Amino acid sequence: AYWDAGAHGRDLDAIWYKSWLLVCREADLAQPLAFRTFRVGTQEIVVLRDEAGELRAFHNTCRHRGSQLCQESEGRLKARLLTCPYHAWSYS
Repeated sequence: AYWDAGAHGRDLDAIWYKSWLLVCREADLAQPLAFRTFRVGTQEIVVLRDEAGELRAFHNTCRHRGSQLCQESEGRLKARLLTCPYHAWSYS
């Protein structure tokens, strides 16, 4: 816990937003199109396994209007694309 909000912000900028972070085990996303969401500071991240079996990580935010792409904390995508629920912008 931080007593000083400024120190917390400086640590986020200097360490947490610039470093690789362990958010789950590879086995936690064993199936194609499985995903989990995580919060790192003020940013929400979605980690998923694509159809080819590769792990991918994205900001869980649509670039168009800032909508959350994955509403649930974990699950399986219904399609191979992340799709914004408002205007259907899609990300692969």
